[in-house]
Amino acid sequence: MPNPLKPLTMPEYFFRPSQLLLRIRRLLSGVVAGSDRMPESDRVRLPWGHTITVRPREVIGAAIWWYGIFDLIVTEAIWRLLDEGETALDIGANLGQMTSLMRYRAGPAGKVIAFEPHPTLFAELSVIAQETPPGLRLAPAETHQSALSDHEGEAFLDLGNQWEGNRGLAKVVGDTSAGTGSKLKVQLTTLDRILSPETKVGVCKIDVEGHEAAVFKGAARVLAQRGIRDIIFEDFQPYPGAVHQLLMDHGFTLFSLHSRLWRPVLQPASGPAQFSTHDGVNYLGTLDPERARQRFKSSGWFVLRSRGIGHG
Repeated sequence: MPNPLKPLTMPEYFFRPSQLLLRIRRLLSGVVAGSDRMPESDRVRLPWGHTITVRPREVIGAAIWWYGIFDLIVTEAIWRLLDEGETALDIGANLGQMTSLMRYRAGPAGKVIAFEPHPTLFAELSVIAQETPPGLRLAPAETHQSALSDHEGEAFLDLGNQWEGNRGLAKVVGDTSAGTGSKLKVQLTTLDRILSPETKVGVCKIDVEGHEAAVFKGAARVLAQRGIRDIIFEDFQPYPGAVHQLLMDHGFTLFSLHSRLWRPVLQPASGPAQFSTHDGVNYLGTLDPERARQRFKSSGWFVLRSRGIGHG
């Protein structure tokens, strides 16, 4: 039997009770996950005040619609690590929630560069990257409809066999014989081509479904010049995998990212980490580990400081 008190143990509701009340109102009106009463699309106000269009019937849209935010541990890490005036990268930007947060944290003096190869997602990303609602001081955003890799050219985006239900699983493959779903031809580029030698990146978030090593190989110059301070990445391979080792070889200290009710937690990556289903499998690679430790000392979930709730 489901535990009716479980929502109270989730930071998204405990630290943002307005979102819990919104969920309760939806449930009382008969709207439950997977029901025909769920809208095809809806506008949701993110905790920092930006409004985004989501599809509540697919995984990422559903998370934002029910919880008010997707991937809490990653969004909180971005909030704590990115400073005003810095440049940020969103690699695998999807519909643009992380891009929106980066714009908010970097402010008008900063800059966000976002990459998303899928044309539908890129169109949604472009809206959130260009809008500046009244009252919000946002960084300008530069968007690229391309996938990052270790070379320039063309490849294919494998959408998998669950695209309509989960638009976060597409991955780059070399040809049409690879993968499990329908394919789209996409353009490839590299970070070494996009970023000038003078560019210094504060925070990079990357989620490209197993293509991370190729992306970092295409950033050999950037990494050798210590051009990115903090990298937040997903990696399902046991530690130390190829991506972990590549970053450590470039001087990064690695931590695994975890959530507790009261705060996010950094754990030194020294062996297999125990991740909760809610947290995903996320790591932080940083050139300034002491700064990162200090940023994660405070209790609370800063990203959930609400400026309003979503459409009811």
